[in-house]
Amino acid sequence: MKNTTTNKKCSDNSRGNKKVTRAAKEYLDRKLRTSHPEGIFDSVGRFNLSAKEKDDCCLGIRAPSRNYKYTEMLHARSALHVANLFKVDRLLLLRRAKELKKSGYIKNSVEKKGPINPNDSSIPVCNQSEQ
Repeated sequence: MKNTTTNKKCSDNSRGNKKVTRAAKEYLDRKLRTSHPEGIFDSVGRFNLSAKEKDDCCLGIRAPSRNYKYTEMLHARSALHVANLFKVDRLLLLRRAKELKKSGYIKNSVEKKGPINPNDSSIPVCNQSEQ
């Protein structure tokens, strides 16, 4: 029997595609470190995900230790975690992220932060001693 279903691309107006696009943007932003997972650092510098951010995919992740402080943070930046967070398919997220990268989303995302203003008083400045 012939498969009569057509393989149509979803338009950007469909709810599912918007969700995948939002997830892909969050994934790329986390990858670029312009967005960060929700969590806290303890007194030793270990990062722990918040209860809101944790999902079933986090169960097998090593607990943060003095030697491996960022295991949960690294996992929270993964496509698997972001896909679970947004309740979308991981492969669809990765495909959309690839499309966004090709369309220049990463460049635009980084440019939004803008160049660092050297006159900004909130940025600490290291003065070099003159020799």
